[in-house]
Amino acid sequence: MKPEEVAIKDGKAFKTTEVKVIEKWIHPKYEMIKYRENRITDTGLLLVAELRPMEENLPRFLFRWDEKAESLDVDITDVSEEIKRKFKRGREGYEGHHPKRVPDEKEIIFEVCIRTPQGKVFEGKISFGLHRELEGKSPVKFLCNAIMDVVRRKEGD
Repeated sequence: MKPEEVAIKDGKAFKTTEVKVIEKWIHPKYEMIKYRENRITDTGLLLVAELRPMEENLPRFLFRWDEKAESLDVDITDVSEEIKRKFKRGREGYEGHHPKRVPDEKEIIFEVCIRTPQGKVFEGKISFGLHRELEGKSPVKFLCNAIMDVVRRKEGD
């Protein structure tokens, strides 16, 4: 997205709120970082959380809000383009790019399971709120009805 498109307050999500993670299982070489009140970047990236590796040779996973799909996506980083494609498509032992949304009337909740060919990296649920912004630019017109009583003065009053 272009910065000028991102800046338009048309009801899109501008910030995450109340990020909660219920870890069913996390690989011991990873830590979960929650972005509790993260703002959208100039390019439209709205990060919700991150699985950060404790070793340099392991991939990192970014949890981001996809406004068009109204969904949470997980991206694998610090790897080759080929591995990114495999993860996105869920091929050859990679999975987790599209977490499953849990039906809930009050919260946005997703079930997440991330795997690589080496095994499971994370399993759990993540919930969060979204702060949306809307700005009107239409001119406002007012319609006003007036009721007048006309009183004629008599001479001498």
